[in-house]
Amino acid sequence: MQLTVDGLAVTVLRKSIRNMHLRVLPPAGDIVITAPKTLPSAAIERFVREKRGWIERQKLKIAARPAVTNPEYCDGQTVWLWGKAVALRLKFVPRGRKAVLQGDVLTLFVLQTDDASAREAAVLAFYREQLKDAVEKRLPVWEARTELSASGVQIRNMKSRWGTCNVKTRSILLNLQLAKQPPVCLDYVLVHELTHLRHPDHSSAFWDDVFRVFPDWKQVRRQLNEKPFL
Repeated sequence: MQLTVDGLAVTVLRKSIRNMHLRVLPPAGDIVITAPKTLPSAAIERFVREKRGWIERQKLKIAARPAVTNPEYCDGQTVWLWGKAVALRLKFVPRGRKAVLQGDVLTLFVLQTDDASAREAAVLAFYREQLKDAVEKRLPVWEARTELSASGVQIRNMKSRWGTCNVKTRSILLNLQLAKQPPVCLDYVLVHELTHLRHPDHSSAFWDDVFRVFPDWKQVRRQLNEKPFL
């Protein structure tokens, strides 16, 4: 559903929730509101007007960020792994593709005829393994601290969410791009999504539970929200 409120284009997603949630998404500053199914449109419009100042500030922050370009994955390019810059080196092989990390150098073994999309696929496969290994180590830690347990974790390359939780199946979906961010960001997202197993919404009780096991959540969330996908 699309609304225009005082010149602001707003996408409204209806869900079985109690409260509204407002997001301003990069790279274009799109405004998205998740609202209860039965909430009148007039109430949503009023909410947007009340949050106009905050929305404008978020749009300015997004506009000030450096543009995220589509990398060519060429020799000597900088890529990111767990918040640190890594130099990409290409090595041409007759068959097979893989990425191997040695210190602060990521060597990409690819065919000489491979284009940027093929090289990207090899890098993303590397990120997937990195994130998978990290989740295997960190998820049990946070399950113990939150006293909550997920049925499983999936990884997907997403554009606008760091993670989601399906409370019915108790499964968590993580953004592949987390492998580029500092490890503490993965910890925060795991805690956030695990806590949804107890509190499906973002109520005060939800944030109280997050704070109980992860007191620095505001700082880390700010870091994620203010940083474009590297």
